[in-house]
Amino acid sequence: MVFNKRKQAIKGHPSEHLIHDDCRVEIEIVYKAFGMNDGMNVLVIDNDTDEVVLDEWEPDFEWAWETAKYYSKKYNLEIVDTIPY
Repeated sequence: MVFNKRKQAIKGHPSEHLIHDDCRVEIEIVYKAFGMNDGMNVLVIDNDTDEVVLDEWEPDFEWAWETAKYYSKKYNLEIVDTIPY
């Protein structure tokens, strides 16, 4: 269980129990109208079915990268880079 600075328990993502060994983590850019960047989605995707198991929005790449690293380390998942540079 994870705790914040006040020693209160932090609940995980509601879909986190669906993550298993055969998943991957992807980061994608979320676009608003006129092609403007509106944050990033961190996706945990099942490799067999290509279904999104978990979808978490982050305001920028740094937050998205930290979230992707968290799921990658916690569940031993590969991070797949799909962001166009």
